[in-house]
Amino acid sequence: MKHIFYHVMILSLLLFLCGCKNNLSPKHVTEPEISKEQNTEELDSNERQTNNESETQINKSQEIETKKDETEEVILSEVLPPKDETKENETGKNETPQENEGCEAQDVETPEENEAEENETNEIDQPVISLLQINELCTEFSALTKRAEYIEFKVVEPGNLEGVILYITYADQDFFIYKFPAVDVAKGEYITLHLRTLESVCIDELGEDLSLSGGTTSCRTARDLWIVGSDKWLLKTDIVFLKDAKGKIMDAIIMNEKPSVTWDNNHLYFADIVENLYNYGMWKTANGQKPTPLDTVDTSTIGTYAYKSISRYEERENTHTANDWYITANGYITPGQPNN
Repeated sequence: MKHIFYHVMILSLLLFLCGCKNNLSPKHVTEPEISKEQNTEELDSNERQTNNESETQINKSQEIETKKDETEEVILSEVLPPKDETKENETGKNETPQENEGCEAQDVETPEENEAEENETNEIDQPVISLLQINELCTEFSALTKRAEYIEFKVVEPGNLEGVILYITYADQDFFIYKFPAVDVAKGEYITLHLRTLESVCIDELGEDLSLSGGTTSCRTARDLWIVGSDKWLLKTDIVFLKDAKGKIMDAIIMNEKPSVTWDNNHLYFADIVENLYNYGMWKTANGQKPTPLDTVDTSTIGTYAYKSISRYEERENTHTANDWYITANGYITPGQPNN
């Protein structure tokens, strides 16, 4: 009986062990391994999400760059002219025949252009046909006797005064400029430009009637023109010159109250003007050389006399030198009339 009980117990134990083995066989994966697999799946999922987000960001960046490029192209197209596809940069090889021809045309000077440049250069050396010639200058005025400063001109060729300009170097590197009115003038006519108005009867004579203007220094047989105001424009040390309608210098005079070897500090800028006048053949020494401050019209004897003037020797040829001029005696000014 006891042996039977043992056998039953052993048999039951064997059956129990077989049942446990069968229950363990489907659970061959441990819980840590399951957690590890779950974590791996979550990591893969996160990586895929991260990758998806990266791809999305890259796509968005590409879209932004594309939109930016498109925007820049639109802006550039509004500012810049359309690009010529047929012409590359200097290192390229594609150029249209028209562009090649244009470049060649710019590099080659035609005989007509060379001739025009030579003519323009020669015009400086050629004498300018003067319409007007400076004939008399009065640098002083008298408020008591109503006598204004003036510059008198003589017409040497008939024509129209339109475009003729008078320059007075009254200030450092600056000019007083007077533009003549467009009036017809006859050869031998005298024109007096009065440099201030001291009376109310000063009228510009622009037509045939030369007796319209009043004023102490006006002339009833000559054309009188006036600068309105009471400013001082002409000095005893001064440069006066005329230009025609084409900008060519017609005539000039250089005056110096204190002649010396060099210009004083107030007139250092005269040197460039004098050199320019010399280059145009409008002022020189008696023997044709480049002038110095000593080769000017000496005005030191004028003082403050309103009845003295710098007058041209009208019977002499214009040599564009100081020898063309003299200082009149007191009381012998002749505005609008032949010089004494």
